[in-house]
Amino acid sequence: MFSRCRWLVWSVAMIWFSGLAQSTNPVAIQALDPVHVGAPTPIRYFGQSQAVDGELLAVGAPYSTGGGANVAGSVFIFRRNGAVWSYLQALQAPVPEMGDGFGYGITLVGSNLLIGAPFGNFGRGAFYIYEFNPTINSFVLAQSIPAPMDVAISDWFGLRGAVHNGWMAIGAPSISEAGAVYLYRFDAIAETWVFHSKVSPNALSPRRFGFSLALHNDQLVVGSPADDEGNNEQGNVYAFSRTGNGSSAVWNLNQRFRMTTDAGANAAQLFGFSLSMGNAGTELAVGMPLAGQLGGGTPTVVGAVFMFQRTGNTWTQTARLDSPLSGRKNFGVSLHRSGGELLVGDPQDGSSGAIRGAATLFRLADNGSWVPTTSWKRVGGIIGGAYGVSVAIAGNQFVVGDSGADEPGATDRGIAFVHGRELLSDGFE
Repeated sequence: MFSRCRWLVWSVAMIWFSGLAQSTNPVAIQALDPVHVGAPTPIRYFGQSQAVDGELLAVGAPYSTGGGANVAGSVFIFRRNGAVWSYLQALQAPVPEMGDGFGYGITLVGSNLLIGAPFGNFGRGAFYIYEFNPTINSFVLAQSIPAPMDVAISDWFGLRGAVHNGWMAIGAPSISEAGAVYLYRFDAIAETWVFHSKVSPNALSPRRFGFSLALHNDQLVVGSPADDEGNNEQGNVYAFSRTGNGSSAVWNLNQRFRMTTDAGANAAQLFGFSLSMGNAGTELAVGMPLAGQLGGGTPTVVGAVFMFQRTGNTWTQTARLDSPLSGRKNFGVSLHRSGGELLVGDPQDGSSGAIRGAATLFRLADNGSWVPTTSWKRVGGIIGGAYGVSVAIAGNQFVVGDSGADEPGATDRGIAFVHGRELLSDGFE
């Protein structure tokens, strides 16, 4: 069983065909770290979260430590020129607070950067929207969204956010432990985001609704990974659709679902811990990092990713994806789907002989199956490890966050490793 204590460790302390050869190559072409002139110091858990769009990359360090404002979280912005990422700026909340968790959740879409601070605003949480200004080559704060009045201390407002086509969803997964999601729409006349509505789970024992989010046009998908049916926190995913536009729009719950087959040996748990929706909004990857191993054996808990296809307003399971590595343990903590590729992290993988983490890239084959093509493991040299706690596909590169990496005199400072497509040797090129 997945104990309440272990859930809090994950949520807060870490708030994770045929015949083709699958290659493993841990070599990174670049390692990004938070040490830069003018940036907050010291830093802790850099790489816990990340988001990428085009040539811009945002990396969160939500547990920055130190004195004064530096005890608050930070987000570091990098810009790519050719194949090399260069540091651009560091962001903190307008009024940094001790332990605000700024950067725990990051969303980057075009020139809009959304950053959550779920423990800021005197513990009630807040959400910040930045816009990129090309004239000064920097992100500037456009709007601050404090937690709504019904949100209390430790409700985690801003833990996750999603935005698409004039709509924004912000999760508060700890409201009465059940959770809720707040929806905002962009008012083009006022040029600001305004509150629209609140959606809540529909289950016998909901828990952590809003811990993960995916939004595309009129489709909203919400992960509730600790739904407590059967007292084992199996988890569910909730699918909503929007009818209408503007202030009169209505978001309706269409479906509550979990995996229908291939749950694996032992009780399957934490379904919906992570989500990633395809570009068309009709395909969904759902991470379940405590899924059981198929066929039994030891270990029985390995983690898995379940793929779903949407027809109309109904999601149907199409596949289960497993890590090809022998040391898999919490596969599916992090996901990023981009086109026909899916990058999956497992920060507890022990394939390198110690628990340091791994990430695996899958590609969609012509026959519709997902094939593991390359895995990266963080091996040797660096003490500590949570490699794979966050992942991002950045065009022809792949970025893997390792928030637990130690540097001399800096425990858990964190690193983000950049891998290049030229490392792939799976026969697809």
